[in-house]
Amino acid sequence: MSWLDWLKEYYLFHFFGLYLLGGRTAAVLSAQWLGQNLFFFLPLVVFLDALQVPLFYRAYEGLIRFPGLSRLQPWLEKRRAGVCRSRPWRVWSAWKGLGVFLITTLPVKGGGMWSGVLMAFSLQLPKNVSYPLLIGGSVIGCLLLLTIGGAASKLWK
Repeated sequence: MSWLDWLKEYYLFHFFGLYLLGGRTAAVLSAQWLGQNLFFFLPLVVFLDALQVPLFYRAYEGLIRFPGLSRLQPWLEKRRAGVCRSRPWRVWSAWKGLGVFLITTLPVKGGGMWSGVLMAFSLQLPKNVSYPLLIGGSVIGCLLLLTIGGAASKLWK
């Protein structure tokens, strides 16, 4: 059994490591390129993305009061201030909900759920508005990754 066959056989275990280390991009592209069942893994990625939303909101709201984690608050504020000065942030924040949706769909560093929640929190969007935007951005982001992965695999052959 080659290492590639072993990776395909036990992919579910590797999937969580890839998701934690590389995010949605690594998880979706590896599942696609290894020929895994995307009807199982895409909803799993969206579910894991959706699980992150309340955790990130709690972090930004400062509700985490555990010893050691309270030191994250200055870092979060510093990250928020730095991101708010960037040009894409200023442009997309003018669009409010559409900006949250678009930044969540991005399959690159700086996009994704963490940045989407940061933008929604900074724009003070109500949670009943931001949750569907964030989850919808995750779904469209996964489909965008499948398109990119399919095009890359056709160019590779």
